[in-house]
Amino acid sequence: MNVTYLQSKDNKKICSYNNILLHSAYNPQKEAERFVQTISADFEPKYVAVTGPALSYCIPFLRAKFPNAKLIGIHYTTEFLSDNADWDKVIFSDKSVQMQLYSYIGEEDASSVLFLSWKPSESAFPAEYRETWNEIKLFLTTSKNVLATRMFFNKRWTKNSIKFCNYVSKINSVSCDSNTPIVITASGSSLAGLLPTLKKFRNRFNLIAVSSSLYPLLYSNLIPDAVISTDGGYWAKKHLDVLEQFNVPPVPLFLSPESAISIELLKKSPVIPLCYGDGIETILLNFCKIPCVRAERNGTVSGTAAELALALTNTDVYAFGLDLVFSKGFQHTQPNSLEAQAATKDNRLRPLSTRTGIQGFDTGSLSVYKEWFSSREPAFEKRFIRVYEANSPFSEHFGNIRELPHTAFETKMQKAAKVQKPFSVPKSGYIPQNNEKISELLCQIKTKLMDAKKQNIPVTNLDEKLVLWIKTVSLGEYLTLEKTKSPVNDKIIKDFEDIL
Repeated sequence: MNVTYLQSKDNKKICSYNNILLHSAYNPQKEAERFVQTISADFEPKYVAVTGPALSYCIPFLRAKFPNAKLIGIHYTTEFLSDNADWDKVIFSDKSVQMQLYSYIGEEDASSVLFLSWKPSESAFPAEYRETWNEIKLFLTTSKNVLATRMFFNKRWTKNSIKFCNYVSKINSVSCDSNTPIVITASGSSLAGLLPTLKKFRNRFNLIAVSSSLYPLLYSNLIPDAVISTDGGYWAKKHLDVLEQFNVPPVPLFLSPESAISIELLKKSPVIPLCYGDGIETILLNFCKIPCVRAERNGTVSGTAAELALALTNTDVYAFGLDLVFSKGFQHTQPNSLEAQAATKDNRLRPLSTRTGIQGFDTGSLSVYKEWFSSREPAFEKRFIRVYEANSPFSEHFGNIRELPHTAFETKMQKAAKVQKPFSVPKSGYIPQNNEKISELLCQIKTKLMDAKKQNIPVTNLDEKLVLWIKTVSLGEYLTLEKTKSPVNDKIIKDFEDIL
């Protein structure tokens, strides 16, 4: 980077980039003060983010104007690494700005961020400026979409969590050797060409199947050590129902409480509960004393599976069928539960070719997931490896993710030791008896909500756990009441009653 450091007329440190000054040559502090004085906002921001702040002279003036806000500096170059002590959060644009913002702020507070641009940096870093603000736009769009999804599905997910805690009965714990590699299978079209490799070396690794890849694995006589499902929707349940169709020993299931699963399968399957530590499912798991494994919440189950696998082994984690790109024809390896049901509606006016042709149009819905995998931290990148079929259309590179042709994977597995320890074993000492306990808890929550309404307590002043329940059953209403510091209303109580 061509950053040059200079002295201003009042003996302050300033700098330029490619001969463009990033601060006033006369009085950089006064310049920063005037910059902040020109800022106007029609809301009280929880966060103030400045792009290209260079030597960060604006920080003290931002703190004075927005004392309750957290300050974020978004730099276009790591040259300013040593000038960041007073920011609450520092982001560099060489990694996905969208993902870094989402990780730090989340979707709920995305509308409470005031984004600002340090004007001199716009001219000095035009490409970085455009890319960063495009990333900011993506962050806001993604947050809006995630919020909409949560508002629509939160009640269903909460009901799933209550059902999970009521009916789960066979708890397993992970017992695998931490020196054994783990393979994760996703359901991308490339998985079909990799199945022979998996079968050939099946005894050299532990296999975790994302639920959508379960059907093609079982169809090929490949039994995974565990299946992972974190989706609370209809199709996630259908993927797990495949276990009823094959005569195989019970397969352990990594499940988050909000996951969709039939009561029958939940009762009889060995389950390794997943806990994100950030929602109602955590309260319920703790309340019912259900043992669980900590997991990271992600927009894609493959992301959760990847981070879980990295935590379970000290060696490499390999991903098969992780395409995250649109292809012509089927988007998933066949057979697939979605395809099996969709095929029943094919007819002469809307045949298979029309349906798969429509599926092949890239809507951009996978771009966020692809960005997530290609913008991980070095510790993730070091051990997470995407395996692809050599000389196939699925060898597209994923940014910083390590990749390996299947032939190289086979060479590695030839040298690997055979798996000796079972992947999971039954957890001793857990006795399910949660129906009455959960009913009692829900009645207590309802009473607290009604008391808060009677006492006109603003939702912002309520107990943290009670706020979590409100956000779970009535997120949109909570966000509205939060801005106006209003108390619990009848709609929130009605929404809570809907989950009882």
